[in-house]
Amino acid sequence: MNALIHKHRTGTKGVMRRELRVLSTNFFIVLMIIIAPLLYPFLYNTVYINKMEHNVDITVVDCDKTAASRQFIRDLDAHELLAVNMVCNDLEQAKKRLESLTTSAVVVIPEHFAENLQKGKQTRISVSISNLRFLVTSDINRGLSDVISTRAAGSILIMLEKNGLSREQAIAQAQPINPIIAPMFNTTESYGDFIIVGLLLVILQQTLFLGVSVGMAMEREDNTLRHLFRTALFSKSSIIIGKGGFYMILFSTFILLYCTIYYSIYSVPISGSLSALAVLSLVHIASIIIWALTISSFFKDKILAMTTLLFSSYPVFFLSGYSWPNQALFPLLKPIAQLMPSTPFFKAFAIVSQMNGTWQDIFPLLIHMLVLLATGLIVLWIRLWWLQRTLPGPTKNSPIQNTKLAANS
Repeated sequence: MNALIHKHRTGTKGVMRRELRVLSTNFFIVLMIIIAPLLYPFLYNTVYINKMEHNVDITVVDCDKTAASRQFIRDLDAHELLAVNMVCNDLEQAKKRLESLTTSAVVVIPEHFAENLQKGKQTRISVSISNLRFLVTSDINRGLSDVISTRAAGSILIMLEKNGLSREQAIAQAQPINPIIAPMFNTTESYGDFIIVGLLLVILQQTLFLGVSVGMAMEREDNTLRHLFRTALFSKSSIIIGKGGFYMILFSTFILLYCTIYYSIYSVPISGSLSALAVLSLVHIASIIIWALTISSFFKDKILAMTTLLFSSYPVFFLSGYSWPNQALFPLLKPIAQLMPSTPFFKAFAIVSQMNGTWQDIFPLLIHMLVLLATGLIVLWIRLWWLQRTLPGPTKNSPIQNTKLAANS
């Protein structure tokens, strides 16, 4: 009977049971690893639920007041990205609206606009845009470019036809090069489809990282490392598997939930191999667990560990290359970025899920992730070996005595 109790209370199963018991009595960790991953996607991603901006407010100053200028204003207002919220004659009034953020841009149609178009002369349209919101700036530039280029091509076409060219000849002369631009991925060119994928991954990564870290830091703060090693029979592999096993199962479930239900809610398509996504996710979760256990083992206060590691969220995301290309990073930051498991993972995940990538496309990135995982295991093993050496009392060097103590605990 004692042997049976000893078997179930020690080793890998014992460590896992112990970890579950600790988690069930700590609401903060439950909040971090269960409630936060379920609620954060709605709190963060609902901001981008419309994915694209439409009808951005602009103000037009019409200094020409002709049928041509009024038609140009109607063309601006008809574009899906733009909405003319005011047409005025006073430039100062328009500037005040821009400065007070009542409008996002001011378009000035100059005098002699219609006359210059009829004579085939160049005319200049002035545009002032508030750059406080870069997404709005991009949308306004795109909308204005579409309307102005269409209007310019139409004016040239009319002039060429007046000079005796046929319709086909005039079109060829007006637009000798006809670019065909077809986005291969993110066909709607939506910022939402781009950022939602990354945000969901960051939420999972950081909640896992913080949850595991706080749990390990608590071991040192509460002086329970000795009990942890005794429960594991001083087996470092039992500690790693036992403490990480629950998180591995839980966050693998979250990944499945995100890729099916959450991505469906936000209409984010998954076009690649589900098996490749599964392998990438499992390797990444294991890497985060390993590195979280390693880093947090240096903290003796769970609050200090949480506040310190909490600041890693934004640096890790920016260094990953997802929102800012790695080649544009400061040179000293590039090698640091390659040491983070999120750097190859985010890139590989995007290739598979959004770009219909294959195993061949992500193989170098998967190798990168496996190298970081193996390195983390070695470092954690050494760290646990050192912590075991520093344990007080005779139990750390006496396996027989340790076994008896664990059986009686």
